Amino acid sequence: METSTEGETKEKPPFLKSAYTFLRQGRVERLGLGLIVFLLFNFVILANFSPQILLKAGEKSPSDLRAPRSAVYIDKEETEKQRKQAADRIKPIYEYDSKITLDVQRQVEDVFSKISKVLRSLANEDAQRKVVKLEKILSIRLSSATLFNSVNSDLKTIDQLKSATLQIVKQVMNQGLRSNIPQDIRLAKEDIREKVRGLPFQEKYLAMITEVGERVIQPNTIFNQRETQRQREKARLKVKPVTRPISLGEVIVHRNEVVLLSHLDRLEALGMRHPRINYQNIVGIAILNLIFFLIIIGYLRLYEKSLFGSFSLLVLLSIVTLLALIGVRLISNPLLSGYQTALPLISAAMLIAILLSPTLAVLVSIILSCQLGIIMNNELRFVILGVVSTLIAIWGVRKVQQRRDIVRAGGAVSLISVGLVGGITLLCGNTLWEMLVNSLLGVVNGFGAAVITIGGLFFLERPFGISTPIQLLELCNPNEPLMRKLMTEAPGTYSHSIYVSNLAEAAAAKISVNTLLVQVGAYYHDLGKTKRPYFFIENQMNIDNLHQKISPALSASIIKAHVSDGVEIAKEYRLPPKVIDIIEEHHGNSLITYFYDQALEEEGGNSKERIYRYDSRKPQTKEAALVMLADSVEAAVRSLDEPTPSRVQDMVRKVVRDKFEDGQLDECDLTLRDLGEITVAFIGFLEGMFHPRVEYPKL
Repeated sequence: METSTEGETKEKPPFLKSAYTFLRQGRVERLGLGLIVFLLFNFVILANFSPQILLKAGEKSPSDLRAPRSAVYIDKEETEKQRKQAADRIKPIYEYDSKITLDVQRQVEDVFSKISKVLRSLANEDAQRKVVKLEKILSIRLSSATLFNSVNSDLKTIDQLKSATLQIVKQVMNQGLRSNIPQDIRLAKEDIREKVRGLPFQEKYLAMITEVGERVIQPNTIFNQRETQRQREKARLKVKPVTRPISLGEVIVHRNEVVLLSHLDRLEALGMRHPRINYQNIVGIAILNLIFFLIIIGYLRLYEKSLFGSFSLLVLLSIVTLLALIGVRLISNPLLSGYQTALPLISAAMLIAILLSPTLAVLVSIILSCQLGIIMNNELRFVILGVVSTLIAIWGVRKVQQRRDIVRAGGAVSLISVGLVGGITLLCGNTLWEMLVNSLLGVVNGFGAAVITIGGLFFLERPFGISTPIQLLELCNPNEPLMRKLMTEAPGTYSHSIYVSNLAEAAAAKISVNTLLVQVGAYYHDLGKTKRPYFFIENQMNIDNLHQKISPALSASIIKAHVSDGVEIAKEYRLPPKVIDIIEEHHGNSLITYFYDQALEEEGGNSKERIYRYDSRKPQTKEAALVMLADSVEAAVRSLDEPTPSRVQDMVRKVVRDKFEDGQLDECDLTLRDLGEITVAFIGFLEGMFHPRVEYPKL
């Protein structure tokens, strides 16, 4: 038995550990999906390729090739070399952000203000209790030594330390700390330690100033990558292409001479070069696709981490992009001009923008447009058509709310396509009739893509659990089955939910959240109360309070159950996952204060608090946190006997403060500024709701 136990607990070799971690993190599925999609992309693009090349780099020319006419060709290597040199001469551009400096100073003031607050409020408590309190309210983490030194200080010393710290931090921040140079922060910390040495304080206080300063400083001179890139690109564009002349009768390639890339450039300028498919072309296309894949993967990992971590959403992205390329292949008819091939790309761009992300849609659309150009025999006009059409489509659906918005976006694409296709056709030397026919294909592209997008949303929204604005708006409809269920089975809860939704919506407009998701989440947050409506005070119209007949513990369990009941009903009716999350998280693990206090009174203070706390996870998103606050505030304010403006304000601030101090907002990314905006919005809305009314004369 001992041998067996040792074998089970023996540490795994490093390789097995790495493999286990790899499997646990779902990387195998993503890797497999990426490999399959990569192979399918290459197959779709290479299918039916039939161009022929007479000459390629590395081959020997069978004869002398002379220029049939004079021409000028662009020396690509020299041009790129000069452009790179011009771009490299542009130094990085930085922008000083004074707001960050002020925020850092506020952090310093906040730390010492909270220390002073603890010293005042817990003056008669021991140091350990003060430290525990201080750890909870501080916005930065400090070492135990610093915490104990701070609570063992007097208010005068704390004020002096605050002034000294502010002065040093301000001096260091004013020097400018660059965001992309880690060494700046290291040197700034050394500067803080150097400045602190000359201060007239005890060693423990010098350590305290040093730690606070080092914890709060952050870069305030931000590297403007976009502007730097823009200036470098501007410098590149100023460099004119380096051209070389070709004279009539000049030998471009001698007999038996190995063909170089420069030869091919000159042959192409003379119109003497024709493509030929071979393994080199296949490898080239595979390399291009690999680069495109790496770009998309890099973007997802950096900017769309939640999407990259979701296997189902990656499958969705793969399906849409693959169908777009397959669609291009299916409708690329040699009897037509080829302008109809933009239709699948426009549809894919709209679907990705609505279902996943508009910015991701831009990146994918550009890459698909490049692949369209490859499919259409490397013609630039199709790349231009694809990029412009898809960007217009994405712009049109970036804030889509209803299905007719998609049709409008399709109309915009059609309108732009008429001019775009017409212009390209004329530049290619086609006739006026051909221009009219091709422009008609541009119109078909726009409206056809709108129809495909609407159909695609119908088939893709629910299977992949995506909350689109269109779907959320449909859930706001009073005739929705769940809304009717709430209205008929728990009318008081329905009324409460409407007020909560309006209250949350007013605050959502002040901070960066999905207003529509907040509204829908608030509508359905108490859905579980329909299972036992009469156990909730808002539904007890003409009946006695049922909780008077049962124990506080049982009452608490019934109240808590409405969360899990709501999640169960929401899943049954297939509500979007994000709405279900709000239902599950809108109480967090808050304490059911009323029944807890009642239990304390009845049981003499022996009740276990955990029995009277909700069992749900805390809000993970701003939207869920906002619904939690709106729900609590609405209920609290409605309980006031005389909701005067001052009492309403005090109650709102108390509820928000209690939720914050109880740690209910710890796991979402609401900031203190957000909480301030929310509080102001709540007060403004509630003051309007409880405004005084003119007394009507007696009849």
